[in-house]
Amino acid sequence: MRFLFVILFLSFAHLLSAQKHLIFLKHETVIARFVEGEYFKCVLKNKKKKQGYILELTEFSMITTAYDTIPFLSIAKVETKKIRSHRVGGVGGFMLIGGLGYIALDQLNSLIGSTKGEFNSSYITALSVSAAGAALLFIKPKYTKVKRGVVMRTVDYRSLYYR
Repeated sequence: MRFLFVILFLSFAHLLSAQKHLIFLKHETVIARFVEGEYFKCVLKNKKKKQGYILELTEFSMITTAYDTIPFLSIAKVETKKIRSHRVGGVGGFMLIGGLGYIALDQLNSLIGSTKGEFNSSYITALSVSAAGAALLFIKPKYTKVKRGVVMRTVDYRSLYYR
């Protein structure tokens, strides 16, 4: 009987200690997640920058260590430096793969014997296209705009988005 009470007590203690999360949703996918105690940087709609550790998350606002109450509706941009994906897609991925593919195809043609395998100006063009594509892929903005289609929510342990 004591064992049952210990298990019951520990399960209640676990539920009470669950942290709230601030998540940013875009088309039902989580694009950013912040928890209480995590460092948060944002730019408000009036162009002021706010930063600090999140002390408390409520339904419509947050309190930071600078004792600023930041309403969610006043946030224009959020720093998401640590949340970046390096997917090869879009225009940058097309340029990167296209430039390297051209060089690989030319080298394959030189192995077959239909062309001479010498370095010429077309390689410089292909390498510059690949470099521009890599720059488009890997140089990301520091802040993510909170614009139309992005939903901010405070979730707890009962939510589907809770991790």
